[in-house]
Amino acid sequence: MRRGNLAQISLVAERVTDPETGRHLSEGEGGLLGHVMVSRVELSGYPDRVLMALAPLAVLPQHQRHGIGKRLVISAVKRCRLLGAGAVVAAGHADFYTHLGFHPACHYGLYCHHDDVPGSFVAFELLPDYLEGLCGEVQFPDTFSELGI
Repeated sequence: MRRGNLAQISLVAERVTDPETGRHLSEGEGGLLGHVMVSRVELSGYPDRVLMALAPLAVLPQHQRHGIGKRLVISAVKRCRLLGAGAVVAAGHADFYTHLGFHPACHYGLYCHHDDVPGSFVAFELLPDYLEGLCGEVQFPDTFSELGI
C-alpha cells in the first residue's frame, strides 16, 4: 500500500462489515508481518458482475521482498474464486501485480477514483473474458474514502 501502514489497514478491516470480506494475515516470530483484505466492489453500470478488490495490502518494510506479499495475494485470489467472483482488482505497484498475472485495469476499460498513479490500478480475470466489453468505474466501499485510503 502506497501511503498506508498496518495500523491504518486494521482500521479499515475493523470498519468493513461485509460478510464476504476476508482478512488474510501473515505472521512470523515477531508478530504480524503483512495483511491483505478482500472486499466486494461494484462496477458502475454492471450490478450483476461480481468483482472483488485486494485492498489494502501491506507488508512491513523489513519483511518485503521475501514472498510474503505474493503468498498473501495468491491466498486472497483463491478466496475470491470461492466467493464466486469473476475478476479481482487491486491498486498498487504495477510491476508486483503484473508478475502475478494482473494487467492494467484500463485495458479492460476499468478505472477508479483512487487511481492517483497511472498504471497502478490492475485487474485479473478469474473467469475467461469476464471483463470483455465492459467499461466503468470500480467503486470501493465507503470505508476506504472515510479513512482517506
